Amino acid sequence: MTHDDLTVIRAHVPEYAGVDDPIARRASDQHLRAWAGELLAGLREAVPAGAVRERLDAAILQCEFGDQRLIMAFEEHGILSRAEGLAGYLAAERAMVEAVDGLCAAHDPEALARGIDALEEAMNRRLAAATADS
Repeated sequence: MTHDDLTVIRAHVPEYAGVDDPIARRASDQHLRAWAGELLAGLREAVPAGAVRERLDAAILQCEFGDQRLIMAFEEHGILSRAEGLAGYLAAERAMVEAVDGLCAAHDPEALARGIDALEEAMNRRLAAATADS
């Protein structure tokens, strides 16, 4: 885990509790998803109806509910009990923050689509990092 990743995440999500134990991971997951979901919901009305908006809606929905596979990984020992596993997970959380930032700065449908691609990739990396040993 790098200090830089935590610094970037906490600059956007001050309530981010870190990843040192399952309780902190669960709280951090909730705060990160809430932060991302609020920003994405704010973008929604500016996005014209169509495929990009449908993908944005799917991302918002994903932020509303915790992924049970991720929650189980927080509770079980495995990849998140090792420093390298935590580093990969934290890097994916930072990528999620950066993807949401990119979406907020997007001004055209192509940039929005690229931003959603980056967000989906970061969320998939996050789950993969947490469940690699499951």
